[in-house]
Amino acid sequence: MYIGIDIGGSHIGIGLFDQKKNLIQKIVKPFDPLKGKENLVKMLIKELKKFSNIESIGIGVPGIVKDDLWVKANYLQISNYPIVKELQKEIKVPIFLENDSNCAGVGYLILNPEIKFGVFLTIGSGIGGAILFHGNVFSRNNDCIAEFGHLTYQENGRLCSCKRKGCYSQYASMKALRTNIARRKNCSHLQNEDVLSLLKQKDEIALEEFQKQNEILQKLIGNLANILSPQKIILGGSFSYFKEFVPLSFYENKEHWYNRDSDCKIEITDFGNDLGLLGSAFQKDYIRRV
Repeated sequence: MYIGIDIGGSHIGIGLFDQKKNLIQKIVKPFDPLKGKENLVKMLIKELKKFSNIESIGIGVPGIVKDDLWVKANYLQISNYPIVKELQKEIKVPIFLENDSNCAGVGYLILNPEIKFGVFLTIGSGIGGAILFHGNVFSRNNDCIAEFGHLTYQENGRLCSCKRKGCYSQYASMKALRTNIARRKNCSHLQNEDVLSLLKQKDEIALEEFQKQNEILQKLIGNLANILSPQKIILGGSFSYFKEFVPLSFYENKEHWYNRDSDCKIEITDFGNDLGLLGSAFQKDYIRRV
């Protein structure tokens, strides 16, 4: 059996997989980053000890990694944290560490091995990315790659956790969508489930903010198409749970593309955050460090 762990901004997912990469069991736990990284490790150890006959564990984390070291994750206040070493004090199996968006890209590759060149966008608490090329996901050791959410959307705009201003993550992530709707409705906090409920009720504010998010994402997609010209640009993360509310025009609009006749396709996955679990568990077979 193999375990994949996906560490997000508000939840931790743990998936148990068999040798054929079938998901056997999934656990999702709420996670408060303000309680510290030591609390995170304690939580993981407690859950991992429930399993037996584990071949290996793969972890997907936001930010930058270097070998077994979690180098940086701004909004989780992580800096050079030896998470693998800490876990292996109690868990005596091989543990692999990689950026969470790259892991989601691996998950997509496993389910879609026919794709030769694609770009994967994870849209959740932030916006991350992965570059898929001939059966591999490209990564950098101790550096970042495909951090598309930190391209600039608005000069001198909203302050981002990376300390820059105007990043796409501050305008088109699921966190940004929740924040924008909550502000307009005078709510203290909204979960993705709350936003889904509002959209199903055809709430005017929720629909307007979701449309704005879609429009900003279309600009980001146009930039990626102009730079990379992949076969396909795939959107995943918790945004994929909102797929039913995305209009057909989202897939067809190439207003922001240089080549409006491009054959690049836009796709929203049907697997949500499960791709991150799958890709985390089997990352060692698909990640190519360059």
